[in-house]
Amino acid sequence: MRKVKQKEENERKKEQKRQEKWKQNGYQSSSLSLPSDDEDAQNESDEEDFTSSHEELIEKNEAMSAINFISGDVTKPHPVPGYTTQIIVNAVDNSGFWGSGGVFSALDRVSPLFGAKYEQAGQNDDLLLGSVHLEKLEELDPEASKV
Repeated sequence: MRKVKQKEENERKKEQKRQEKWKQNGYQSSSLSLPSDDEDAQNESDEEDFTSSHEELIEKNEAMSAINFISGDVTKPHPVPGYTTQIIVNAVDNSGFWGSGGVFSALDRVSPLFGAKYEQAGQNDDLLLGSVHLEKLEELDPEASKV
């Protein structure tokens, strides 16, 4: 029990230092967080509604549930009828160093701020394996969204 409390205290201190660093650097995380245990309990009560909504969505978009391989430019997603939002997913490591070539260069042509935000997250200890950072293109660079 004592080790558990010590571990929790160490984690709390680590997070506090990270938050102080973010404040000093004017950094705001775009990482999507996982729900806490308390939120999980709340979500369980909503599960029934979500399940029925999810089932309806699958029924409406049965063709969307399959993997479709599409060739082309990753920065110009193919429109999907009925959807206005498009998401580009780029899986990267947690080094904090934006690469060059391939998808990195393609994303840089859309907006160099993708790489800058990734490197800023690395400098602020905000890159964890398995974490997800969501950036809205219009918020990064209003001019880039016109491309």
